[in-house]
Amino acid sequence: MNNKILKGVALGCGVMLLAGCGSSGKTLSCEYDMSDQLSGLGKWNTTVNLEYDKDGKETKNASMKMVVEVTSDDVVDEFIDSLKDTLDNVCANAEDEEGNGLEKCEVKRDGKVVTLEAKGSVEKIDSLDGITSATTYDEAKKLLEEQGFTCK
Repeated sequence: MNNKILKGVALGCGVMLLAGCGSSGKTLSCEYDMSDQLSGLGKWNTTVNLEYDKDGKETKNASMKMVVEVTSDDVVDEFIDSLKDTLDNVCANAEDEEGNGLEKCEVKRDGKVVTLEAKGSVEKIDSLDGITSATTYDEAKKLLEEQGFTCK
């Protein structure tokens, strides 16, 4: 069961590295509660921000923050370490062959909470299915909402 959860987290990471952001202009902020994928072991929330130009027609930056909090007393430290290692691999795999990757991709553990933060251009976040620098604010909002995000 632990491997199933770790695979779900890895899949979610790919989906989550989907979006994010920062710049002057419009910002699309979307959240996704994926706690059900932890099978009652805790909470898993992801926030994605896309920063656009003033007109909302061109994506400038992307950022994503994923927080997994294990609340079950039945979970051992080794599981949480494995979760952190899985997320570390997501960051390590975010670089291309030339070593070009995201501006920031880091994973931290604080007790039973593991946090992944990623930031960079949309083109550097491979798992942003269908979202490019040319994807408008409205188009990105629709795509993210179709994936289960709630956007504001």
